[in-house]
Amino acid sequence: MRFLIGARTKQQCLGTLKQILDDAVEDGIIERVPFRTEGRRRLKVRVEAREMHILDEKQQRKVVESAAGDRYEALWVVALATGMRLGERFWVYAGGK
Repeated sequence: MRFLIGARTKQQCLGTLKQILDDAVEDGIIERVPFRTEGRRRLKVRVEAREMHILDEKQQRKVVESAAGDRYEALWVVALATGMRLGERFWVYAGGK
């Protein structure tokens, strides 16, 4: 299964990585941040814009009908009613862990 990572998630991961490496330099674990060179301090993540696909009412009804009787039926209903994103659905599926 292939998972798409959102732009915000990529930015948060990059920010976390930068902080970890800065802390490692400050603590003397490494001499310098590997991707930083003289005169250049910023590393940017290139993110392609993706079009959001929204289900119309007929498609939503079909999802709910297809999920009828499934143990995740309530999850699909809540996801459609609230606009829950994929990562949030996985979090709920995993029991919030």
